[in-house]
Amino acid sequence: MGPTSTLSGTAPAAGSYQVKLTAEATKDDGSTDSVAEMLSFEVQQQIQVRLSGKLQCFVVDGTSMMGLDHDGIALASAGGGASGGSSSSENNRLDVEVKEGEGEWTAWNDWAKNDGERQDKVSVSISPEGSGMAAKVTMGSVFITGTPAKSGTYQVVATVTSGARTEQSNAVEMRIYDNDKTLAERIADLPEGTASWDMEPYTIAETGNATVPTTLTDIYGSHESGTYGTIGKGENGNFGTETLTIPAGADVTLHNMKVLSSVKIVVEKGAKLTLDDSVAYGTVEVNGGTVSAKNSSSFVGQIVLNDGSTLKDATVVSHANFLSDGNYQVKAPEAPVVVNGNVTFEGANTITGCGITSGSDAQSALVVGKGATVTIPAGSSLVAKGGSVDTTGGNGGAGVKLDGGSIVGEGSLTATGGSVGLGLGNGGAGIGGQGKVGVATVVATGGNIPAAGEGSIGDPSKYKAGDGVAADVAVSQKSDITVAGGQGATPGSSEVAKTYDPDAEGSDPAPSIEKRFRDVDPNAWYAPGVKKVADAGLMRGYSEVSLFGVGASLTRSELAMVLWRYSDPAAEGSYDASAAKNETSLPDVRDGVWYTGAVNWAVANGVMNGYADETGARMAFGPDDAVTMEQLLQTLANLKGASNADEAALSSLIDAENISPWARSAAAWAIQQGVVSGYELPDGTHQLVPGERIARERVATVLSNALEKGIL
Repeated sequence: MGPTSTLSGTAPAAGSYQVKLTAEATKDDGSTDSVAEMLSFEVQQQIQVRLSGKLQCFVVDGTSMMGLDHDGIALASAGGGASGGSSSSENNRLDVEVKEGEGEWTAWNDWAKNDGERQDKVSVSISPEGSGMAAKVTMGSVFITGTPAKSGTYQVVATVTSGARTEQSNAVEMRIYDNDKTLAERIADLPEGTASWDMEPYTIAETGNATVPTTLTDIYGSHESGTYGTIGKGENGNFGTETLTIPAGADVTLHNMKVLSSVKIVVEKGAKLTLDDSVAYGTVEVNGGTVSAKNSSSFVGQIVLNDGSTLKDATVVSHANFLSDGNYQVKAPEAPVVVNGNVTFEGANTITGCGITSGSDAQSALVVGKGATVTIPAGSSLVAKGGSVDTTGGNGGAGVKLDGGSIVGEGSLTATGGSVGLGLGNGGAGIGGQGKVGVATVVATGGNIPAAGEGSIGDPSKYKAGDGVAADVAVSQKSDITVAGGQGATPGSSEVAKTYDPDAEGSDPAPSIEKRFRDVDPNAWYAPGVKKVADAGLMRGYSEVSLFGVGASLTRSELAMVLWRYSDPAAEGSYDASAAKNETSLPDVRDGVWYTGAVNWAVANGVMNGYADETGARMAFGPDDAVTMEQLLQTLANLKGASNADEAALSSLIDAENISPWARSAAAWAIQQGVVSGYELPDGTHQLVPGERIARERVATVLSNALEKGIL
């Protein structure tokens, strides 16, 4: 090898340079020969490389919240990522950027060249080995793929080669967790006094009945709307099996978080929970604490406000009929918010019940239970909107449904009933049910139904638009109230049928019977009986449509409900149909329906026993069967423990021989007590017609007689 030359030093600036290289040699004769050549070279700017962005954490052998496996580019088990599309990718992607000399940071795709002049390359590594993950560069962005195999903290580094230049980027952490800890254990691992926590891993399947520390004020599923962390499980048969408790003294906000239906959130007295762009699929039980919701937070389950609780500056939007976390056995609750006890609605609150496409009733927005009171203070407001039925086959939800409760205070209430798009359903009341409203300002609007000839399905005249205020709702005489019934083939009422003077103790006049029930003729023979049982709360009719049901038969399940309401009003008033199970052993009694609890009570207490075979074994209850007169009298006798009455009393009936043997004593007792006397015929005789399918108004008359005689 011949002699070599080395060029060294520091160029003052990047650019093109030349160097003259001269070689000399001495000949044998002592003379010198020389040769010179000009060599050109380029001096390049120094480069810097960086990775911008961040990687969400991963879970060993886990899958992403979108249900994709780890071969899905960018999503691989990122704990954030629930609603899809690019937002999950954006939160799990790194961008390669290059800075040349004192220039600006430039995206790789804009900087790199691959031509005759330059061949720029980028590669990415993950260290140490064993993560199970791989890094891929696509269009200048780094995506992580694979199946996480081993927990630990790994470093992702990009290396750029451009000509003679080779530089490495900053290292970005990639964290992989074992999915073996509960939320309670993850919280226990936090440094003492932690105030803000980016929850990792971003999916935690079990809470371990966690309690949030009072120092922890913010828990993030992510920092990007549309990308969610998840707590809990969404699977059939697993509803509310674990708790997440917000204790007294805590004030915590859940950001971009999905709390699945296996988790019941409990907010204790003196605690506050705020949902920020988050979803609660299960129950939120508030036991004297405060709940708020903002930034498109939604609820699939129900907020239960118990005594002493506060709803503050909350925008509550229910998606109960359209969102599911996989727990399809859970039915949509009657309303997204239910009140038990005395609670306060502070600030600006909005509650929207979920609508439905067809075939079922939409949600009411708010239900105020028996004896419960909502106070809306001065300067505060509540806007409650019942859900609508898009097409047919269901009733619109009430803006507010009072189940014997009250709404009072110096604030304002705006309540709007849900509409029905194409028919076969009634509009929701603005304020429905039975109770009192005594706020300073009330605006109540009923939901609409189609008008005749508007392309509705079926005969819209058979249905009714929602009343602005139901007939059994008493409104304070001091309230500034605006009422509008819903529009349609049969418009809803725009009147207030019942008012009260809040300064006069006991002032709560009942509305006239024809205003309460539009199918009741106030001059008919049955009107006094209907009024008496309605005033007593035994028979409420179909209050959402202001009908008593004159001429309709009373079913056995309806009779069970009427007598349960009389015998145990507290149990009936707090009844949760969705959780009720058939406890009768009778196969035709359904779980989870409006009558399940009443039938359980009736059978357990021997008030109604169902149908028996020839051996006396009970075979069925017949919940949808019409009640006959002799069944009604036997049921009343069972309720009062009356037996072995003197059957001589039956001699006043010309059809006494038609009474079934099992009902003769009960019929005799009812006649002796003055509960029934039978139909009076033109000749002055009486007949009972014991096997008649008894209409609701006749049942009302019998029950009215029992009330008057002190039997009920």
